[in-house]
Amino acid sequence: MSSFELKHLKALLAVAEQGSFNRAAAALQTGQPAISKSIALLERAARVPLFERGPRGAVLTPAGEILTRTAAAMVHLIEDAAEDIEALAQGGAGRLIVGATPSTTMGLVPLACSRLGSRIRNAELIIREGLDTDLLPTLERGEIDLLVGPVADLQALPQHLVEATLFEEGLSIGVRPGHPLAKRESVTLGELVEAAWIMPAAGSKFHQLVEAMFLASALPWPTNIITTNSLAAQEIIALDSDRLLLTTGIQYVARSSALAVIPIQGSPRRRIGWRRLKKLRPSPLLDAFIEELGAVIACTASQSVTAGPTSGMAD
Repeated sequence: MSSFELKHLKALLAVAEQGSFNRAAAALQTGQPAISKSIALLERAARVPLFERGPRGAVLTPAGEILTRTAAAMVHLIEDAAEDIEALAQGGAGRLIVGATPSTTMGLVPLACSRLGSRIRNAELIIREGLDTDLLPTLERGEIDLLVGPVADLQALPQHLVEATLFEEGLSIGVRPGHPLAKRESVTLGELVEAAWIMPAAGSKFHQLVEAMFLASALPWPTNIITTNSLAAQEIIALDSDRLLLTTGIQYVARSSALAVIPIQGSPRRRIGWRRLKKLRPSPLLDAFIEELGAVIACTASQSVTAGPTSGMAD
């Protein structure tokens, strides 16, 4: 493709978001001819149409979808680089934005940030919590540098991403002290069918894993459930009732809990690790953070967490 300026990429992103050349111009506080000129330049460079124009406005073509994803990452990276350069001039060590799923924010990611902050002074570390399905698009757009959460699932890894496994774990139940199951070493899913549960909300890979467990066991989905993705709310409810909290070892990395955690026999296992954009060379700050993730796992003595290969990178 021919060379083009940052403003052309911003025009592409604005039209894609607004669905209209006029609305994109208004959003960027410029004229519609300037937007049209930028899109025309990009289309000549790409040698394919990027938008279909019609009554519904401007709709991205498949080629437009690809270029928009790349453009979003490029724009964020350029803006981040400018901020990092400014921070460096003021004595800073750079900025790192980590996307983390709820369970990894209970210990793993905060501890890795704390260790890294002690190791590298004047670094700005930002944690953005969310479901993996919500965080993945932000990684692809370059809005976060790393995504820590479930990896190696049944879906093929997109070619523009790379991932590594930190550890793998099975599913467990968490119950209050004094619960009839509190002193059990393990349980089967079959004996829990009539129980009252605390379940994760739909929309995450964890919820999909739980659904698959019930399906594989030919057991009906529980009907007496409280649904929430708030881990704090889950623990409060479990400690105040006889409900079963569906949980995993990652939630208890380097922290204690009043709950009794009991493994579910034969439960599916999942891998926790990280993902990043493949074509971007990791910054020293990112490399150091990944090292600290491994160090936190290595320092954690938990029977429910099994360390995975630190070099388990999948292209």
